[in-house]
Amino acid sequence: MDEAYSLDCEQIVDAEKAYDLYWSGVIKDKRNFECPDYKCSAKLTCANIDKPRYAMKKLPHFRLVGKHHPDCELSENKDGTIKVPDSRLGIGNKYIDSQTDIFLSDKPKKTAQSKSSDGDDKEATHIERKKRTYIQRSENVTRQPEYNTIKPLVSKYEIYLSECTLDKHCICINKKGVNIQYGEMFKPVEGLDFSHIDKYPRIYWGEATIFKISKSDSYSVTFKNTILKDGVELKGSIFLANSIINENYRKNIWLDMLSELAKSRQRAVFYIYSKPILNEQNSDYVKFPIINLNNLDFRIIEN
Repeated sequence: MDEAYSLDCEQIVDAEKAYDLYWSGVIKDKRNFECPDYKCSAKLTCANIDKPRYAMKKLPHFRLVGKHHPDCELSENKDGTIKVPDSRLGIGNKYIDSQTDIFLSDKPKKTAQSKSSDGDDKEATHIERKKRTYIQRSENVTRQPEYNTIKPLVSKYEIYLSECTLDKHCICINKKGVNIQYGEMFKPVEGLDFSHIDKYPRIYWGEATIFKISKSDSYSVTFKNTILKDGVELKGSIFLANSIINENYRKNIWLDMLSELAKSRQRAVFYIYSKPILNEQNSDYVKFPIINLNNLDFRIIEN
């Protein structure tokens, strides 16, 4: 099943969006999903959304753990395929394959919903809300995917890079301004000239080494390739302060991942949404400021 209804954010989402919302703290549990059809309450699990990319054997996907309602439009056939009515053919693909992705750099906020103390009323409210979402989703097939972390954007960048289609897909920041092609949004640190730095934040990436700062849970990331400024080679660095890590909803997972990477010394590529600045305290470095971990990702380099 390509999509599911999230009980946490009360939206119909695909697995990539579920992964994004899990890591930004909106979705609390990978088991908090139902079949999108408002007539059906079959339980679904979004497998692998609680894992970093390098630990996945399969991409995030929905797995049925209950039974569909007899009247469900999305129930499975005997061969395991999904029965999709003519009225919904292509809806999921048009949403998933949109050429423009929206990156919401601000922290996501869940819309508050009124709660009822009566069990029957609460269930009725849930069904009505789910029905409204299902119908709106069917009518609005061109809605652009919105992401709160750069993780899905990095995954798409890697796919588009391998397909040589970076110029055919765009990113829009906070639903404002112009669309930026993936090839222009993602900037490799290798060959970077500080005098040509964009005036707006971009996603910079490159192989880097991470070290834990002694007697703290803060980390320092240093890019392998240098940055040129007025003919001088400078080192690029990211400071992951303990305060920033502790603000993240998945702080324990982040601490485990960073600690393991620092100890193992595995080769990794880091991605950061940032605007580089000169380090006033150390003229040999260019800093990549970070305001929250939604703007950071890394991928292990397989040997």
